[in-house]
Amino acid sequence: MDNKNKSVLPVEYGRYIINNEDEYRVVKLLEGFTEMSGYTMEDIQRDDLKLTSFVPDSDRELYVSFLNNILAGEIGSYLQHRFVRKDGTVLEVLCFGEPFFDENGLSLSKITICNVSDMVDAQEKYSTNLAELEAVAANIPGGVAVYEIVGDELKLLKANDEYYHLFGYESPEAHPGYGGKVFRRPEVVDLVAEASTYLHTGKIHDKDVVFYKTDGTPIWVRTRTKFLEPAASGNYTMCVVFIDITAYKRAEREIKNQQERIDFIAENTDEIFFEYHIDEDVMIISNCLNRYAEDDNHIKGYLNNEKFKKFVHPEDQEKFKNRLIQVSFAPQRGSLHFRTKAYDDDYTWYKATYVSTSDELGKVSRIYGRIYNVDNVQKLKNKIVSDKAEIERLSTTDQVTGLLMRKAFKDKVTNYLAGEFDSRYCYAVIYSDINDFSYVNDYFGFDSGNQMLHDFAQEILKSPFCVYSSRIYSDFYVTFAKGDSRDEIIEAVKDTNTRFNNEQKLKYPASDLHISSGVYFLSGNDIDVTIAIDNADLARRSVKGVKEIPCGIYSDRMRKQRSHEQQIAAELKNALQTGQIELFLQPKFSLDTRELIGAEALSRWRNPDGSYKLPYEFISVLEKVGYIVDLDMYIYESLLKTMSRWKREGYKLFPVSINFSRNHASHRNFVDRLTALSDFYKVDPSLIEIEITESSFMQDFNALYNDMKKLRERGFKIDIDDFGMGYSSLSVLLNAPVDIVKVDKVFIDNIASSPQARDYVNQICSLINLTNKAIVFEGVETEAQAQILANSGHKMAQGWLFDKAISVAEFEKKYMTDKMKADSSNN
Repeated sequence: MDNKNKSVLPVEYGRYIINNEDEYRVVKLLEGFTEMSGYTMEDIQRDDLKLTSFVPDSDRELYVSFLNNILAGEIGSYLQHRFVRKDGTVLEVLCFGEPFFDENGLSLSKITICNVSDMVDAQEKYSTNLAELEAVAANIPGGVAVYEIVGDELKLLKANDEYYHLFGYESPEAHPGYGGKVFRRPEVVDLVAEASTYLHTGKIHDKDVVFYKTDGTPIWVRTRTKFLEPAASGNYTMCVVFIDITAYKRAEREIKNQQERIDFIAENTDEIFFEYHIDEDVMIISNCLNRYAEDDNHIKGYLNNEKFKKFVHPEDQEKFKNRLIQVSFAPQRGSLHFRTKAYDDDYTWYKATYVSTSDELGKVSRIYGRIYNVDNVQKLKNKIVSDKAEIERLSTTDQVTGLLMRKAFKDKVTNYLAGEFDSRYCYAVIYSDINDFSYVNDYFGFDSGNQMLHDFAQEILKSPFCVYSSRIYSDFYVTFAKGDSRDEIIEAVKDTNTRFNNEQKLKYPASDLHISSGVYFLSGNDIDVTIAIDNADLARRSVKGVKEIPCGIYSDRMRKQRSHEQQIAAELKNALQTGQIELFLQPKFSLDTRELIGAEALSRWRNPDGSYKLPYEFISVLEKVGYIVDLDMYIYESLLKTMSRWKREGYKLFPVSINFSRNHASHRNFVDRLTALSDFYKVDPSLIEIEITESSFMQDFNALYNDMKKLRERGFKIDIDDFGMGYSSLSVLLNAPVDIVKVDKVFIDNIASSPQARDYVNQICSLINLTNKAIVFEGVETEAQAQILANSGHKMAQGWLFDKAISVAEFEKKYMTDKMKADSSNN
């Protein structure tokens, strides 16, 4: 077509979009439609207008074929018909349908209408309205051409630009003027032959044809042909609309291939594919589940009529229904496990993976997915969950009593205080232990002991005030209680302990079994359960062994004591680093000659003002918090350094005893550390006496015994300190690897005034001598005591009569004389 010389008449047109799946309702207005028709989007929504709303009743039948073509997805469908405007006036229009699918797969069509009211006589007045037809073609979404049928050839009379672009012509001048260059000869012959069929009927001829562009590339084109009245030459003419449907054909082929693949998979797999139409409430499923379908794999009324209940397990139905409703509100992906009777009457576990999609208006319309068998996997998961629950129960529950273990107790109480604490109630941590519990184990066996532990746990659980309880170790229990008042909880503790004490007294009348308990009342600020347990334990220890007091209550005094202990523990490290911890020596003397024969190493803590903390102020605290091990090793190494220096300076070395806390028994490398340090400083181990208090044997006799034996084998001497203050003294003396026995001060305090006391000491010493152990008396404070001991044949003593514990510098000044150097040269 010659664009330079042609006269294009203005043609009124408009466009809009319809939903092919919803009775052709209008969903959107495009350019020109409101101007041409008078309808606005508000009118469309209010009156729920459809494509057929614009057609007179007399033309409705004409529309059936047109709508079917659109529904079939035919590109290029058009129809000439009458269009009723909003104001009631009628236009003659050409209507073109262009189907497409939106991103969610919804079938829509874009409708273009062109006002050809002024061209109704175009077939009768061809020469005058051909230009108008050209103007119409300018607004049609495709190529438009008017051909004259000359014999068995098609002569091009007019065409729009899209026509030339469609077939690859750079300009209208390059077109040869005949359709033979576009149509291959067979197509031309067929088209002319078919023209005779439609020529006199007035029908529109539609056909999908493969054409070839100028470069030989094949393209699929949908042609829609309308035969017109004869041209000036007397030959018939026809108007042909060309729509490129190559992409559509490829997509159609791909969709078909995909559907074939899906059908093949569905027919040859255990998986179930489904598609749920939300508005219609129809579930479409693959053949493998068609025993539940009503027809053609469709289940109607799936959700509203609860058809899904036919195959979903009753316990999963609510979950299944709620998930289906949930994914209908917004596009989303997800999965769901449920039990179903997909293949037989037995329920098995399946997993559904799904995606919901929305239409162009954002409304979710489809849910697609697949369902597959996960029965073995789910049963394995269920077993794992069950096993985990059992493992958790075993790992958090004491097997003897059924109570919680310590960590589980702390976790539960912490969570409770963080989430359920109510200031209207009173909360407490109660720490309890069974006094004289070893009596049952020793005389009746571990089974009886375990039964007693279980019985006390049951008494605790009987209390309505018990929230959680734990046997934290051995015969020690901790309970978290809730009550209306402090008095109520205290009374509950008394009742529990009294019931248990009475029951056990009947079973074991010869025992001293009874419960000692401590109570710590929590405030809303308490979140550290460990501190709460420690506070309750402090309260328990304050009444330990006092039967008359049923339970101790944590007080401000205890708080201050704990604060002091924490301060001591916090200051120790710095004190060690800055030399505030000092080695002191208390000399030991011969009772016969009053000469220095040894010393005892002691620790003193120097304050910033030069004064000293006494041992009772910090030793017990450090033992309690576990820092005593650091202190002991520091004093031991200080002693070795001092003795090594004395050796280098030529002094005669003498035995020095040093006390080690029973806490060292829990350190496996205790003996190796002592040995390594003595080797490093080149101090003979036989000059080091390791003091073990008799009470240490009450803790772990076997471990302590083994350490003592190893130390003696490596050359160290072993002293028993505070002999007579512990228990089973004679049995310890007979069996333990001990070299020296230190008799406590309490036994000699009255020997100067009491013959009975003197006889008692002599009897003890006679027994010690039978075991071939040396004896050192502690706490000798008077000359009378020293004379009595000497006259009784005893050789060694220490105490304030001779000297107190003094600093190394003072000790050296008083005792490390030149005479000791001279003596050392003779050794």
